[in-house]
Amino acid sequence: MTWPFQIYGTYHRRNDIHKLYKGQEQSGISTPINCPGIFIFTGGGANRVGYQDVFQKDGRLRYTGQGQTGDMKMTAGNKAIHDHVKNSKDLLLFQQTHKTGIVRFRGLFTCAGWESENQKDA
Repeated sequence: MTWPFQIYGTYHRRNDIHKLYKGQEQSGISTPINCPGIFIFTGGGANRVGYQDVFQKDGRLRYTGQGQTGDMKMTAGNKAIHDHVKNSKDLLLFQQTHKTGIVRFRGLFTCAGWESENQKDA
């Protein structure tokens, strides 16, 4: 699919993404039904609620996933990311800006793997 987003372009999350494609508006992982993509959101208040997403020097993102307390499970949004290639879904990454509701498109990404690590609960 050709997406209407430009790399580093800024978009209003509710009006430019969810109004068109639907999906969960409050979650860091949005999995709209009948849409060929999964939207991932990072930045903003993520560190305040226990997420520790980190961009690596080579451009990769270590994305924490979904779940604020206890062990995360490979269900819901986490499973959607893990299985996106198998399910023929694009993985679109958006980064929160300093303005409420505004996100910057970082590009199409691919889940290169996953691992477990201990982090503090939110």
